[in-house]
Amino acid sequence: MTEIIVPQAPFLAASASTRPIHLGRGGWSWVVFECARIPQLLLVSGFVFAPYFANVVVGDAVRGQSLIGAVTASAGLMVAVLAPLIGATVDKSGPRKPLLAACVFCLTPLLFSLWWARADGAGLPILAILTIMTLIGVLGGIIDLLFNSLLPVSVGRRGAAKASGYALALANIVGVLALVIVLWCFELPGKMHLAGLSDSPLFGLDQATYEPRRIVGPIAGMLWVIFCLPLFLYASDGLRTGLSLSAAAKSGVKDLVALVKNARTVHRNLALFLLARVAFFDAIGASIAFNGVYTSGVMGWKGPEMLLSGILIAVFCGIGALVGQALDRTIGPRRALLVELAGLLVFILGQIGMSTSRVLFVPYDTKTHGAVWASPIFAHLPDLVFLGLALGAAVTMIGAFSSARTLLVRLTPVDQVGSVFGLAALTGSATNWLAPLFISIFTARWGSQQAGFVPLLILLGLGLLTMCFVRGGDVVSGVDN
Repeated sequence: MTEIIVPQAPFLAASASTRPIHLGRGGWSWVVFECARIPQLLLVSGFVFAPYFANVVVGDAVRGQSLIGAVTASAGLMVAVLAPLIGATVDKSGPRKPLLAACVFCLTPLLFSLWWARADGAGLPILAILTIMTLIGVLGGIIDLLFNSLLPVSVGRRGAAKASGYALALANIVGVLALVIVLWCFELPGKMHLAGLSDSPLFGLDQATYEPRRIVGPIAGMLWVIFCLPLFLYASDGLRTGLSLSAAAKSGVKDLVALVKNARTVHRNLALFLLARVAFFDAIGASIAFNGVYTSGVMGWKGPEMLLSGILIAVFCGIGALVGQALDRTIGPRRALLVELAGLLVFILGQIGMSTSRVLFVPYDTKTHGAVWASPIFAHLPDLVFLGLALGAAVTMIGAFSSARTLLVRLTPVDQVGSVFGLAALTGSATNWLAPLFISIFTARWGSQQAGFVPLLILLGLGLLTMCFVRGGDVVSGVDN
């Protein structure tokens, strides 16, 4: 879309560009809401519950991963159908918070119910757990749409970069604390003997029945209750238009259709950005989903290395959010996104060139060179280089996510925020199977996990190339951000 720049006297423009951005109580309540979403991804979808379900409840890692993949695809398809309709409707009706509250109200008990995902068959059957995980995915997608569409309402366009970056940074800090607490209080007691570590899990949880892993569902549910309240109490919401739900839905769908029809003309830059976003978001999503499998297979890392790398990655994701926010404000989200995508491409290329016997495509004999330092983990050069690449990828990946969210807000017509975020959810969900499919094909064809990651480079390259043709998004109210 074309930015409207209002002519100003030089001293007025300078004053606007240097004026501090204050998020206010409503803006910070929007930031805090993110602290419920990221820990759920780390605890439930990432490092604890999902691996437990695949390896222990299902009992077959391959079949378990296949089932989780089917759940993810099913939830994504439902979100792809529902999100544009919901987004278009709330644009016309006004308020987002009532539906957002309803979704959180339904999500929380589903997370608590994961406590009964027992491995001995005495709890929920596998089909019920899969259904719950699917519903969690669908509700999470709708919450993501409604929450993101509240960003310009809560902080304004000028404060979007600051709020988005701070939200991801703070959420990753909370996520790291949650991981550390789960590991120190529930997972490690009884398995390791360290100073200050209890001999048994907190609250008398039973290691034999995997209660320390099942507890992460209720913990994620409690975090939702704690961190969602400020947004509902203090954040601004869209103004009620007075339209009935059916009238708002009809009008919203009409605008959504017009938005798609006009994408190549009136909203050319928005359309190009959404196209680029499909490519690089698909690559980012697949990188996150396959990170554990790739790392353990290529580098041979076991439990301690995986857990510690997960905590470090979460820390650097928080740093990436701050870096993205800083770049957004200094060079603008469009230019920031170009830098971040280029960096991510380089880091993933480096990871493809790694193994226990290679460092950045160069053969390396760990027996000949020996350990770099005296440590039970990350002792050899390939381990340290791979860890560095993974941390760099985390910084650029989250930075790209933050900048992309800010840029989407900047390029979106003010009265069509919900529709555009719904369209963004549609385009993202409609193609999120591409990268996993290509990874599977490349891995099978060449018999190499490294070859399987080559499609990520292709998708990131396509996204980066398309982004080079996007214009606008770096100017707000005549002030270069």
